[in-house]
Amino acid sequence: MPYPYDTWGQKLTAPLGEHVTFFLYLAGFLFTFIYSAPELGRTKIRGMLANFTIAIPRGVLLKVAGWAMVAHVAFTEPWYIGGVIGLFLLGAASTKDFADMEGDRAGGCKTLPLLYGVRKAAWMISPFFILPWLLVPLGAYLPDPQNPAHPILTGNPYILTAFGAIFTPLGRLHGLPAAARPRLPRGDGEPSVVEAYVSDDDGGSGGVCVGVCVLVRLDGELPLGHADERL
Repeated sequence: MPYPYDTWGQKLTAPLGEHVTFFLYLAGFLFTFIYSAPELGRTKIRGMLANFTIAIPRGVLLKVAGWAMVAHVAFTEPWYIGGVIGLFLLGAASTKDFADMEGDRAGGCKTLPLLYGVRKAAWMISPFFILPWLLVPLGAYLPDPQNPAHPILTGNPYILTAFGAIFTPLGRLHGLPAAARPRLPRGDGEPSVVEAYVSDDDGGSGGVCVGVCVLVRLDGELPLGHADERL
């Protein structure tokens, strides 16, 4: 049955390949249980593994799921965008742990600050505030492995370069000072915490919206090379 599957019956009986968005959200849903449920591992108590189970669904899968609403995901670009945000969250997911060390200790959670101490844990996550934004301008010029005649990111390269130039020093400003302080960061006003929550899905999607908007073309079309691959 041809796209666009107008009726509910057509939608429900469409080939599995046409339900990519659903499966991506389902995967993110399952990661939430893996993070919290003891029966599924409760990675929340397992140090860096907790960061991976946050970064993969919130950073990678949900961004690709948004892409899947308008185009196929079998391209490099959506996964590259998700990878940038996922890499950021791999470190930023720990920022909340600095302000809740006593509660985590009482709950048996082995967070990075508890495992390695405040100072060492802060230095461990600080690169994740910087490296992801360097990948944005890089993606604007690296050739797409699937389509070498075009770059991975099809947005305006000048805007993408400016994006990286702005967010990289911001990451250094907010990440490294926290690492340099030997005391426990206090409250949600900590700059690192603020930056993490601005870019994370739980605290607000402002940073992510800005990032995704400049990573794709804003001229009303799908990114180059994907316009004929609608779901």
